[in-house]
Amino acid sequence: MKNSFPDELLKKAVAKECFGGELRTDRMNFAHKMIAGLMKKAEVKEGKSKVIQMLENITILAECINDIKKGDFHDEKI
Repeated sequence: MKNSFPDELLKKAVAKECFGGELRTDRMNFAHKMIAGLMKKAEVKEGKSKVIQMLENITILAECINDIKKGDFHDEKI
């Protein structure tokens, strides 16, 4: 997240979660495309799903925001 947002914003954020990103292979050089391909194959081989993890992160962030609105804020969710 440090590469995407200024430190000042991250320090003041009440909730933070990572939702992943987009692999723009059309903008990658050959080496980066090879690494991205190997990462995708390893993910499938290990049976891990990044999509499910990202959905869980969205739920966690939504819960944090809802708790803040209710005045029931807990640091351990972040």
